Parts: sequence; structure tokens; C-alpha cells
Amino acid sequence: MQVTDGSTNARVVSQIGALSVTNAAPGAEPELVDLYIGKSGEASPTFVSASTVVPLGAKVMAWPTDYVALGEQLRSVATAWKAASGEQLDLEFKRVDTPSGAPAIVIKQVRPLAKPAVSKTAPYLLGVSVSLCTFEGESGDVWEIARAKVRLTLQLRAGRVDSFGAAGLFAQLAIRHRGPGGTLVETKAAVDASGKADVAAWSVAKVPTPGWDPPASDIVHSFQAPGPAGTATWTLRARVADSVAVQQALLTAQDLQWELSLEHATPQPFLGWDAKMQVRSKDTVRLWPCARRWPRARRRCRGRRRSSAAPPGRAACR
Repeated sequence: MQVTDGSTNARVVSQIGALSVTNAAPGAEPELVDLYIGKSGEASPTFVSASTVVPLGAKVMAWPTDYVALGEQLRSVATAWKAASGEQLDLEFKRVDTPSGAPAIVIKQVRPLAKPAVSKTAPYLLGVSVSLCTFEGESGDVWEIARAKVRLTLQLRAGRVDSFGAAGLFAQLAIRHRGPGGTLVETKAAVDASGKADVAAWSVAKVPTPGWDPPASDIVHSFQAPGPAGTATWTLRARVADSVAVQQALLTAQDLQWELSLEHATPQPFLGWDAKMQVRSKDTVRLWPCARRWPRARRRCRGRRRSSAAPPGRAACR
């Protein structure tokens, strides 16, 4: 059983009679039921798998009344135990008949499950080249996705993230995007180890992310470059955990959350929730790894010679 933010989740393992549930004999698999107990105390059982020693379609206990009653008791146990969020408890229970003949659920014992010791360290970024593109799913409206549609190529630094400081997460940056009048523009920048870059108004800041568990920070890179409506302030955010388990210390671009914002010199139009045109000065989109471009299939010239004048990627027969 685990307590999470006021609710309780439990996996109930039960078996008929005196058969063991922890060391099941061959051919005597126990019944599995998942229990969710909300903050109000109401239990919702979900059947997972049946016991192999009861008739087909039967349950070890009365469905769903016994499981709801068990869920209510589990919630009482968690409250009495004062279980903190994330704490796990192991319980044993038994269904018995009372003198009146009515069945009852009895909690026999409760014990906490020890959490394994985890060694933490600062994350280590692998120095690889990565291409990120605008995510066109449910993360923004079509107006900001169109204006902030980019293909961004980064040469990431190699080393501990907390050692980069003002240098930021990457040594080289290249962005292909739309400039004024819809023209295709490519903005490039090189950043040395001291944090100096050959792009206007370059700055790097580390901003703690409030309410993030485990604790994380946003590495914010800001600079000025041409935008769809003239010079704009570009802000590239990468969210990274402050510390990770030693076994998960190596990070790539896919392990970070990327966000790109454009602050325009003049407000830009967008369609509001009330279907009325409005204006705003800032567009924000998510970034994710660009889709791989597969080579175009080549059609075979069956029984005929291939033309040498055919363009690359196409087949022309004669």
C-alpha cells in the first residue's frame, strides 16, 4: 500500500483457505486486485487476475463488498499510521466469520517497507549534437506554433551541469526560422567556456523550478536575433534535475524539457478563446527531437533500363 497526496493505492493479494500468497505452490496462483482509496475514503476495486484454485468466474472474497470494506480499513490504517506521501506499508489481513455469521475483514499486522538507499549526484550532460524542432501538438495555438516554427541544432557541452555556469548547456547554436516577410533565416552563435557569444544580448541564468519534485532548475539562454516581425528576444529554456541517482547520471537532450519563447518588438495577432482577434508580444512553444527523415523509396524498373537523367531519389524508366 502506498500513500500519495492524500489518496491511497494498494495491490491486494488474496487466496482461499490456508494457501500461501507469498510462496504460492505450483498451480495455486493467488487473486490480484488493485484498490484506489480517494481522499474521501471511498474505495474503488479493479480486478487484475483470478485465483487458479477457485471455480472459473468466482472470486476469493465477495465482490465488490469485501474489497470496499478492506479499502476503508486500509485508509484508516494509513491515517492512524500517519503515513507520509510516498511511504509504503505492507499489511496482512484475514476474512473471518463473526459469531453473528456475518463476515468481517481483520487487519493482522502492519509494517513499513524500507526504502532503498539511493546515492545522488549532479547530472552529467553528454556532449553530442542534437536537432530540436517545434512540437506541434497540444502545447500552444496555431499562431505561436507558426511564428515560432524552428529547426534548432545544438552542440551540447560535456560535463557536470552544475559546472557550466554562464557558459550554458551548449557551445554552438544554429536556428533555422522565418524572418520578416516569411523569408528563411538561419541564426548561428558560438559560445566559449567563459560565456561569451557572438550574438546580441547573450545571457545565461539558472532559475529554480517551484513545486517540482524532485527539485529541478531551468537553464535559461537569452539572445536577440531576427524574428517574424523584426528583431526579437529569443529565450531557450532547458529543465534539468538538480540531482539524480548515480545510475541515471548521464543525460542526453531527450532527458531535458525544452521550451522556446519569442518576445516580439511589436504585438502579434492571435485568436482568443472567445473567437476574437487579439494581440500579444510573446509566443512560447515546446521543442522536441526532430523526426527522422527517411530516404525516398526508389521504384524499380522491371524489365526496362533506368534513365541516367532521373533526379536523385526517383526512378525513371525507358
